[in-house]
Amino acid sequence: MPFYFSNLILQFALEKDRGERMNLRTLGLTKILLTFIILSIIGALMIYSASSYDLLMQGVKPTAVFIKQGIIMCLSWVLMFVIYKVRLEVLFNKKIAIGLLLVSVLLLLMVRLPFFGVAANGAQRWISLFGIQFQPSELCNFAIIYYLSCYLGEKENGLTTKQLRKQWLFVLVVAFLVLIQPKVGGAILILVIGSVLIFSASIHAKFSVIAAGIVVASAALLSKIIIFLGDHRYLPHFFAHVYDRLVVLKNPFLSFHDRGFQPSMAYLAMYNGGFWGTGLANGMVKKGGLPEGQTDFIFAVIVEELGLIGGLLLLFLLLFLAASILRSSCVIKNHCYGLFLLGVGTLILAQTAINIGGVLGLIPMTGIPLPFVSYGGTSYLIFSVALGIVIKIIVNERRQLNGQYKKIQLTS
Repeated sequence: MPFYFSNLILQFALEKDRGERMNLRTLGLTKILLTFIILSIIGALMIYSASSYDLLMQGVKPTAVFIKQGIIMCLSWVLMFVIYKVRLEVLFNKKIAIGLLLVSVLLLLMVRLPFFGVAANGAQRWISLFGIQFQPSELCNFAIIYYLSCYLGEKENGLTTKQLRKQWLFVLVVAFLVLIQPKVGGAILILVIGSVLIFSASIHAKFSVIAAGIVVASAALLSKIIIFLGDHRYLPHFFAHVYDRLVVLKNPFLSFHDRGFQPSMAYLAMYNGGFWGTGLANGMVKKGGLPEGQTDFIFAVIVEELGLIGGLLLLFLLLFLAASILRSSCVIKNHCYGLFLLGVGTLILAQTAINIGGVLGLIPMTGIPLPFVSYGGTSYLIFSVALGIVIKIIVNERRQLNGQYKKIQLTS
């Protein structure tokens, strides 16, 4: 009998050993870091390719935008290293999270002020402080993830109805402030992130899927109603462009010289690229004036120059990065840290879907950049900070699992 129990204990220890080793493999730190570096290099090269011709025609050094993005990337990597050195107990502080959320809301309000807000392309989304321009809505994405992960992480037994309403109120207020800039895509991102985190922390998965289906169906129905109205005058002034983009979505070539010019040029670029592409920096459509080629429509430039195979590879890298982070979130034992990884993975996935969906004409273009690839200091910096915290969480979890693994080996 003692022999039977000793064998049973040994078998249990070996099963736990295999489970711990599986968890270690799931936390793919090297894969996440390598994918991030590859995406950053591709982004820098394509930003140079997409912007160099226009800069040359303007009499500016063709490497000006490339150098600026390079400086931002270096600063972001330094900031990632600094964050890595900070203890998680210090990083995930509820008071800091609330403070960051309030600062982001204040910056969103400042966007509407004439002395701070900067308007461009018919929208007032930027703010200028000390000569530096940035988009507060990009900070809001991170602030919502950071705040909700800190708050919901403490509520492992679920939320009361009052607490649930309070968190939804925060999410809706931030989404509304982003919406009136106007930035419909940014507001959708806030709602998606908030919904995923709140549902995952408080509601059964079945109800989460049902709620997500209701949101998607409501958005589709609203789009049909807007098109059925047949005139943007029925919409608030801030959202007149929504009607135009929905109408253009049907066939942008019908208004090629007007509101359909941007998506039409993107289609021509991707058609011109074919399967293998025209070669790096050999794209022709950007020379015809593809607007925002280095930002919102950089995917069209990538497909033209690197072909369908290059576009699919980029899409794979982005999805692989998001999937690796989401998979790691399932292994993390700390509820707060797991929610943060879930939020970051969702943000990368949703932002990629919205950007590429807009370029391909599956949804209206919303002005959402492609993560780690599009030109833009605010977006790259925020994503780098988020990824720095993700890496810190995974390293911390791996250390704990390694410690448990060694104990299991000693006992077995």
